[in-house]
Amino acid sequence: MTKCEKRIADFLMRHLIPIAFIIVTVLGVLVRIPLKDFLSPDAEGCLLPWYDEICVNGLSEQVGNYNFPYQLAIYLLTKLPFKPLYAYKLLSCLFDFLLAAACALVVYSCSGKRHFSLLTYCAVLLSPVVILNSAAWSQCDSIYVFFSVCGLYLLMKDKPLFAMCCFGLSLAFKLQAVFVFPGLVILYLMTRRFSALNFLAIPLAMVAISLPMLFVGRSLTELYKVYLWQTVTYPKMVMNYPSLYCLIGSDDYYLLSKPAILFAVTALGVLLFGIAYYRIKMTKENMVMLLFLSAFTCVLFLPAMHERYGYPCEILAWILAFLVPQTALLCIGMQLLTLRTYSFYLFNTPMNLTALAYANIAIYLLYAYILLKEMRRNPEQPGFAAGQRVP
Repeated sequence: MTKCEKRIADFLMRHLIPIAFIIVTVLGVLVRIPLKDFLSPDAEGCLLPWYDEICVNGLSEQVGNYNFPYQLAIYLLTKLPFKPLYAYKLLSCLFDFLLAAACALVVYSCSGKRHFSLLTYCAVLLSPVVILNSAAWSQCDSIYVFFSVCGLYLLMKDKPLFAMCCFGLSLAFKLQAVFVFPGLVILYLMTRRFSALNFLAIPLAMVAISLPMLFVGRSLTELYKVYLWQTVTYPKMVMNYPSLYCLIGSDDYYLLSKPAILFAVTALGVLLFGIAYYRIKMTKENMVMLLFLSAFTCVLFLPAMHERYGYPCEILAWILAFLVPQTALLCIGMQLLTLRTYSFYLFNTPMNLTALAYANIAIYLLYAYILLKEMRRNPEQPGFAAGQRVP
């Protein structure tokens, strides 16, 4: 090896992680480019017509079923010198990179290992689920989950006020951000390190990001009415997500939806009881596990779940794969399962949703067993005896 070659080799070894980061980033761009012209049913039937409507009429009236911030984002996209489809995908793919970076920060904050954070960045950015969601489907799930992961990171840094602002921004973009909120309530009850007043930052952040809409004649009450309308838009028990209700054989929403919601609340209550009983200490790793279990419980047991509603779980699963190695195979199984439901919608490939539901329930139970066992490794004190009051 010549002196020049040795210098190059030494340089590469000294800067291995930054160079790998650049390579992965370039690959993340290149892998998305071939999908730029793919037209999903949602893009054709919703996103592009919304774009045209906003171009003509502006933002003075509700456009589509998304909230103010995303409508404002569409308006800004109309000012870009790109085809409408490209503009949508550019915005979503940009947040893919931001989301991957935020996940890497969370892993580094927990583990202190730079190579783990790099691997997390790579896994999230190059995940087929993430790529298809943004680059093919043109959806905005990476946007709201990015803000949720930022909120998680800020909680780890003991900055609850800013964390709740991030969760508020997440909720402002999409209603499904609420899936992590039961975990936040449990975290508040168990840590007692921040005030309930911090939760007020969530609606305040929603209002703050929506203020520009007031200048075009919109009212802040519409900010919340959009979500009330969304809750009754799809009166079906199953909406292409392999939830528990795929096994029932009935899609009678008006008969089964309320018991299903109560069942989901009960499952979350069991989670709270278990954490309180064993006095589980809310370490950084346990925060990730808690929000993951909260989101997974909601999407598995609530009715009318779409396949994309599991996106927060699938992202947090990648973080857990590097923090709790026992869950790595479960994470891969979850990604493959979701990939199957995406393929059904995007490419019309047949699938057996009932079989996927059995697999998804098995994954949930294994996750719950592994994570709750892992969370108990550092309990503050043993569980309380029967009849003993929790302090």
